[in-house]
Amino acid sequence: MENQGQDEINCLAFNNDHSYVVVGTKRSFLINSCQVQGFLATKVNVEIAGGISLVQMLEQSNIVAFVGTGSEKDFPKNKIVVWDLEKNQKAAELVFPADVLDLRLRRDCLVAVLERKVYVYDLATLRQYTCFDSFDNPLGLCAISQNPACMVVVMPSHNDGNKPWLSVYTFTDKVSSQAFKWGNLERKALSTHSEPFAALALTNRGSLLAVGSEKGTNVKIYATSNCQLLHKVSRGNTHCNIIQLEFNKTSSLLSLTSSDKSTIHVWRLDDLDIENQNDEEVKVQEVSGARRLLRKMKNKIKGNDHMMWQVVPLADKKGNKICGFSQDEQGLLVATQDGRFF
Repeated sequence: MENQGQDEINCLAFNNDHSYVVVGTKRSFLINSCQVQGFLATKVNVEIAGGISLVQMLEQSNIVAFVGTGSEKDFPKNKIVVWDLEKNQKAAELVFPADVLDLRLRRDCLVAVLERKVYVYDLATLRQYTCFDSFDNPLGLCAISQNPACMVVVMPSHNDGNKPWLSVYTFTDKVSSQAFKWGNLERKALSTHSEPFAALALTNRGSLLAVGSEKGTNVKIYATSNCQLLHKVSRGNTHCNIIQLEFNKTSSLLSLTSSDKSTIHVWRLDDLDIENQNDEEVKVQEVSGARRLLRKMKNKIKGNDHMMWQVVPLADKKGNKICGFSQDEQGLLVATQDGRFF
């Protein structure tokens, strides 16, 4: 799909298993298969008056949730619309007291992120589970684990005047196999960087948390069970506008995407076995330096470092883009705001 005039792309998102790319434009949302490289090949095109500012698709289901641009009264920026693809019509809507800055979907819940609040709803009934107080969060940062057997939610919490903090919420008690006891939660406070946060990512089960700051020179990886720092990986010495961090499904790879660089960074985390580490055995490991790959990713390990890192150039494709890992985890997927897919 080429970026032409009124079809200018506003937002991009992979579905949960990275089998599709969902695109929000100035007049519609589109669903595109991840099977073909080149320009995004549209499979579904649903016109929405005024266009789309945020969009998410639930796995390979018929459920899409989106937020309009606010240019039409039916689709203000403080409303989430749940769309049924099979019926090609609105299934439900949620209205909030302020603009929705981001949204997340998983099998059992929908998460709406506002600047100072995070709302969680039962996806089946749209009954509100809970509402978290957040701190000033202009980027709408929030991470939620995707494995239905686990629930970890992370968001900015407060600022003590010197550095920002995160709240890490962990849920373990379940009413049934489908529902968590949202009143039974454990909250931990985590301070990671002196600069404001730029991106957050959780592994599939929520056991690991990656955090990047506005400075963009490194990413820190924590165990959510005890908020211990496990690794710090270096991206470089220059400033970088991080817009996305992403783990693969098996938590063995971590990618970093920026808006002002034409590269995607990928770290291999094979040696990070959180399940078998004791608290006293956790040590900070820092990796620095990079190996530039001119044409494609190759597995190269630098010295005796426990982690490998790679740089994938995108031929000067600066600007907004998203990165993910293919379903077989053998490939890296990149969609750009000019409508190209790699």
